[in-house]
Amino acid sequence: GGAGGAGDALRERVVAASLGAESSVFVSHSWHDSRQGKWAVLKRWAERDTAERGTAPLLWLDAACVAPEDAGALELLPLLVSGCQRFLILAGSTYASRLWCVIELFCFLKNGGDINRVTVLHVVEASNGADEAAADATNALKEKLVQFSVKQARCSRKQDTQKLLGC
Repeated sequence: GGAGGAGDALRERVVAASLGAESSVFVSHSWHDSRQGKWAVLKRWAERDTAERGTAPLLWLDAACVAPEDAGALELLPLLVSGCQRFLILAGSTYASRLWCVIELFCFLKNGGDINRVTVLHVVEASNGADEAAADATNALKEKLVQFSVKQARCSRKQDTQKLLGC
Protein backbone atom coordinates (compact mmCIF):
# COMPACT_ATOMS: atom_id res chain seq x y z
CA GLY A 1 0.00 0.00 0.00
CA GLY A 2 0.83 3.70 -0.08
CA ALA A 3 1.63 6.04 2.76
CA GLY A 4 -1.84 5.53 4.21
CA GLY A 5 -1.21 1.80 4.50
CA ALA A 6 2.08 2.36 6.31
CA GLY A 7 0.40 4.92 8.58
CA ASP A 8 -2.42 2.48 9.33
CA ALA A 9 0.11 -0.22 10.30
CA LEU A 10 1.96 2.23 12.55
CA ARG A 11 -1.27 3.47 14.16
CA GLU A 12 -2.00 -0.11 15.25
CA ARG A 13 1.12 0.08 17.47
CA VAL A 14 0.28 3.44 19.08
CA VAL A 15 0.21 3.66 22.87
CA ALA A 16 -1.35 6.51 24.83
CA ALA A 17 1.12 8.79 26.59
CA SER A 18 0.91 12.02 28.55
CA LEU A 19 2.47 15.22 27.26
CA GLY A 20 6.00 15.46 28.62
CA ALA A 21 6.24 11.70 29.12
CA GLU A 22 9.65 10.40 30.16
CA SER A 23 11.71 9.22 27.16
CA SER A 24 9.37 10.99 24.69
CA VAL A 25 11.00 11.97 21.41
CA PHE A 26 9.42 14.00 18.61
CA VAL A 27 10.63 12.62 15.26
CA SER A 28 10.89 15.32 12.59
CA HIS A 29 11.35 14.21 8.98
CA SER A 30 10.46 15.05 5.40
CA TRP A 31 7.91 12.80 3.72
CA HIS A 32 9.93 13.37 0.54
CA ASP A 33 13.09 11.66 1.80
CA SER A 34 13.83 7.93 1.49
CA ARG A 35 11.49 5.83 3.64
CA GLN A 36 14.08 3.01 3.79
CA GLY A 37 16.88 5.43 4.65
CA LYS A 38 14.84 7.03 7.44
CA TRP A 39 13.85 3.62 8.86
CA ALA A 40 17.46 2.37 8.84
CA VAL A 41 18.87 5.42 10.66
CA LEU A 42 15.94 5.55 13.12
CA LYS A 43 16.28 1.85 13.98
CA ARG A 44 20.05 2.16 14.62
CA TRP A 45 19.51 5.28 16.75
CA ALA A 46 16.71 3.66 18.79
CA GLU A 47 18.85 0.59 19.51
CA ARG A 48 21.75 2.78 20.72
CA ASP A 49 19.45 5.05 22.72
CA THR A 50 17.78 2.09 24.42
CA ALA A 51 21.16 0.59 25.33
CA GLU A 52 22.42 3.93 26.73
CA ARG A 53 19.27 4.84 28.69
CA GLY A 54 18.02 1.40 29.68
CA THR A 55 14.56 2.07 28.27
CA ALA A 56 13.17 2.32 24.75
CA PRO A 57 12.38 5.84 23.53
CA LEU A 58 8.72 6.75 23.19
CA LEU A 59 8.52 8.12 19.65
CA TRP A 60 6.02 10.73 18.48
CA LEU A 61 5.87 9.99 14.77
CA ASP A 62 3.34 11.86 12.65
CA ALA A 63 2.50 8.88 10.43
CA ALA A 64 1.50 6.91 13.53
CA CYS A 65 -0.07 9.64 15.63
CA VAL A 66 -1.94 11.89 13.18
CA ALA A 67 -3.93 10.89 10.11
CA PRO A 68 -2.77 12.91 7.05
CA GLU A 69 -6.29 14.22 6.46
CA ASP A 70 -6.54 15.59 10.02
CA ALA A 71 -6.82 19.33 9.40
CA GLY A 72 -6.50 20.04 13.14
CA ALA A 73 -2.90 18.80 13.24
CA LEU A 74 -1.57 22.21 12.17
CA GLU A 75 -3.16 23.96 15.15
CA LEU A 76 -1.95 21.27 17.58
CA LEU A 77 1.65 21.23 16.37
CA PRO A 78 3.16 23.54 19.04
CA LEU A 79 1.50 21.51 21.80
CA LEU A 80 2.50 18.13 20.34
CA VAL A 81 6.12 19.15 19.75
CA SER A 82 6.61 20.87 23.10
CA GLY A 83 5.08 17.85 24.84
CA CYS A 84 8.17 15.78 24.02
CA GLN A 85 11.38 15.69 26.05
CA ARG A 86 13.67 15.39 23.04
CA PHE A 87 13.64 16.25 19.33
CA LEU A 88 15.08 13.93 16.68
CA ILE A 89 15.70 15.15 13.13
CA LEU A 90 15.91 12.57 10.34
CA ALA A 91 17.63 14.89 7.87
CA GLY A 92 17.59 13.71 4.28
CA SER A 93 18.18 15.67 1.10
CA THR A 94 14.81 17.50 1.21
CA TYR A 95 14.58 18.19 4.96
CA ALA A 96 15.82 21.80 4.80
CA SER A 97 13.28 22.70 2.11
CA ARG A 98 10.20 21.43 3.96
CA LEU A 99 8.33 24.12 5.86
CA TRP A 100 6.66 21.73 8.30
CA CYS A 101 10.10 20.47 9.40
CA VAL A 102 11.35 23.97 10.12
CA ILE A 103 8.16 24.89 12.00
CA GLU A 104 8.44 21.73 14.14
CA LEU A 105 11.98 22.61 15.24
CA PHE A 106 10.99 26.24 15.84
CA CYS A 107 8.06 25.15 18.04
CA PHE A 108 10.27 22.80 20.08
CA LEU A 109 12.91 25.46 20.75
CA LYS A 110 10.47 28.38 21.22
CA ASN A 111 8.39 26.42 23.75
CA GLY A 112 11.28 25.66 26.10
CA GLY A 113 13.13 22.89 24.28
CA ASP A 114 16.89 22.97 24.71
CA ILE A 115 19.16 22.73 21.66
CA ASN A 116 21.14 20.10 23.62
CA ARG A 117 18.06 17.84 23.42
CA VAL A 118 18.02 18.02 19.60
CA THR A 119 19.69 15.18 17.69
CA VAL A 120 20.31 15.28 13.94
CA LEU A 121 20.66 12.02 12.04
CA HIS A 122 21.70 12.09 8.39
CA VAL A 123 19.51 10.01 6.07
CA VAL A 124 21.19 8.70 2.94
CA GLU A 125 20.11 6.38 0.16
CA ALA A 126 21.72 2.94 0.17
CA SER A 127 24.35 2.56 -2.55
CA ASN A 128 27.45 0.55 -3.41
CA GLY A 129 29.72 3.40 -2.29
CA ALA A 130 27.88 3.89 1.02
CA ASP A 131 30.67 5.79 2.83
CA GLU A 132 31.22 8.14 -0.11
CA ALA A 133 27.46 8.60 -0.56
CA ALA A 134 27.07 9.39 3.15
CA ALA A 135 29.85 11.99 3.02
CA ASP A 136 28.37 13.57 -0.12
CA ALA A 137 24.88 13.63 1.42
CA THR A 138 26.19 15.16 4.65
CA ASN A 139 28.01 17.93 2.75
CA ALA A 140 24.93 18.58 0.57
CA LEU A 141 22.70 18.81 3.65
CA LYS A 142 25.08 21.24 5.38
CA GLU A 143 25.06 23.43 2.27
CA LYS A 144 21.24 23.39 2.12
CA LEU A 145 21.00 24.35 5.80
CA VAL A 146 23.46 27.23 5.30
CA GLN A 147 21.39 28.49 2.35
CA PHE A 148 18.03 27.93 4.09
CA SER A 149 15.35 30.56 3.55
CA VAL A 150 11.88 30.24 5.03
CA LYS A 151 10.59 32.01 1.91
CA GLN A 152 11.80 29.04 -0.18
CA ALA A 153 10.46 26.29 2.13
CA ARG A 154 7.16 24.67 1.17
CA CYS A 155 4.58 22.19 2.45
CA SER A 156 3.10 19.47 0.28
CA ARG A 157 -0.30 21.14 0.56
CA LYS A 158 -0.40 24.71 -0.77
CA GLN A 159 -2.97 25.76 1.85
CA ASP A 160 -0.57 24.69 4.65
CA THR A 161 2.23 26.78 3.13
CA GLN A 162 -0.07 29.78 2.87
CA LYS A 163 -1.30 29.38 6.44
CA LEU A 164 2.17 28.94 7.94
CA LEU A 165 3.75 31.79 5.99
CA GLY A 166 0.72 34.06 6.24
CA CYS A 167 0.56 34.64 2.49
